[in-house]
Amino acid sequence: MEGAETAIEVNLSCSFCTEVLRDPKTLQCLHNFCSTCLQKYLDSSTRDKRRVSGIACPTCRQETQVADPSRPVSQWVNQLRTNCSIRNTIEEGLHTPANKDCDICRDDDRAVPAELQCSTCQLTFCQSCHRVHRRIPTCKKHTVRRIATSPPLKHECYNININLKKNASSSQRKKMSMRVRNEIKSKIDVICHRGMENIKQKKEKLTEDTNAVIDEVFEKFHTSYPVPANAEIDYSSSEDSGEEDSEKVDVTIKLSSKVETFINSSYEASLASARTTFDFKEADDPRLPPPDSDISGIETIEVLVNMDDLEDSESDEEDEMEELSPRHLSTTDGKTEDEDDPWIKSILVMNSCDMETIIVTDNNNSCVKSFYTDEGGDHHSRLQLPGKPWGLTELKYEKIAVTSPEQKAIYTIRVKPELEMQREIKVGKKLFSVATVDADAVVACAQEERPPALYIINMKGTILKTIARFRNRNLLESPTCIAMSPRGDYVVAEQRGKIMSITKEGIPGTEVDTELQQPLQWITCSSDGKVFIVDKESNKVVWVREGKDNMTVLSEEHDILFPKCVCLYRGAMFVVEQRGTIQKFQLTTET
Repeated sequence: MEGAETAIEVNLSCSFCTEVLRDPKTLQCLHNFCSTCLQKYLDSSTRDKRRVSGIACPTCRQETQVADPSRPVSQWVNQLRTNCSIRNTIEEGLHTPANKDCDICRDDDRAVPAELQCSTCQLTFCQSCHRVHRRIPTCKKHTVRRIATSPPLKHECYNININLKKNASSSQRKKMSMRVRNEIKSKIDVICHRGMENIKQKKEKLTEDTNAVIDEVFEKFHTSYPVPANAEIDYSSSEDSGEEDSEKVDVTIKLSSKVETFINSSYEASLASARTTFDFKEADDPRLPPPDSDISGIETIEVLVNMDDLEDSESDEEDEMEELSPRHLSTTDGKTEDEDDPWIKSILVMNSCDMETIIVTDNNNSCVKSFYTDEGGDHHSRLQLPGKPWGLTELKYEKIAVTSPEQKAIYTIRVKPELEMQREIKVGKKLFSVATVDADAVVACAQEERPPALYIINMKGTILKTIARFRNRNLLESPTCIAMSPRGDYVVAEQRGKIMSITKEGIPGTEVDTELQQPLQWITCSSDGKVFIVDKESNKVVWVREGKDNMTVLSEEHDILFPKCVCLYRGAMFVVEQRGTIQKFQLTTET
């Protein structure tokens, strides 16, 4: 029972409320949400818009059309079909077969059939024992469900159906192939999205294997239906054109449920298979034959994936790594003319106009600064803000986002590398450290909220998701800094000296105690997954190695004085000291 509930909570939970999906609605991109959560999001995101054409997915922004867009927006979600398969899976998975005995009676050597189960205590009860259970003051708020008999869970295949023109030109066939690959990739993304940890390599391997299958599909297609000689000159038409064409072939590519098992499997088996089938059938045939039939024209390809290649272990290169050796390169004074001593809260280094540009937020002087060097020498730019800035992160198109807890706002700024204000986005929350989620959204720490939370916010100021609780418990205590890991997880520094990883779905992962004697204020991740923290009182920058001893990268030996924050850029480490200076070190690996 515990495993079933855990799997359902992890894989079938709404990204808004983080609870198990209620009345699940599936958008065209295959992301699922509770109907009430989706409607609340739709109402808030369309409140200031005069014209809305569809429902934009909160996760990937792909738009889903509704059957009757002329009806009020408040009725759009009800027009979407309820995903009965997911709903039935949840309802069935939250119950166990009715042949279990009461756990309390069994302790007394009595075999009494259980009728109820407490998901909090993980105990089963008969009616008599349940009455005693609910009288206990501490158990009154426990969730108790009735046990029901449920059939085995069934998993349907993920199908991609397309039409291929027999007389298509080479350019059209390339477009067909790309379309199939994109469809397959989107399905794999959905499956991989449910995985808990360490699925990046699995996803790449599975995509590689399915691409090999697609190559065989189109090789068979080219062999069966060669490119017509007169089709080569047709470059303007598309396989999606609406012109009539009776000479078509229906192709169905199926990713069986074994694929999902492969993605989420443990490493007990040394070999797993992702079985992919594809069918060629004339388009005028009313229906395709089943994938396991012996009708000619159907081919099955077994894709064998060696799990030994995907072991969740660190690379030999990292295991042999002994230390990171820093070499001092330069020093930048973070104080500009005619201002008080700077109190730098965050640092970012980026490429702007082909120049290495250092950007910092100066809380004491309520400004953002950039420092860069060109042929004319060293330069800086200073942009005054309405409120005191805190966190900053890089966006697309040489832009940055800066948080201001005092103003409860996010500022977007263009970096040329001179700084140019673009817009102020009011969010209504005190946001501190911030990181980039994707091209149009950021995630920020709200440590003063109750409970403390992470907010995922788009560039219109809409809160897309709140990550605060998991399984009825607060996830965070006092998040001080956030960074993104290479695989897309949120790495959060807690003031109490611990580091926590959280998936985009809001599921807690590993937790590491840094054993600092003072509050942990800063954390950053390298492109290869290394986590670095600042130990201000000990004048150190430390590499936190999970499962291994921490490694000091910078210390007093390198003339570091009270480091506050660091960032990494193209193999170099930039360290901000309390006095406002910015030290640059080149990091080299020594084994």
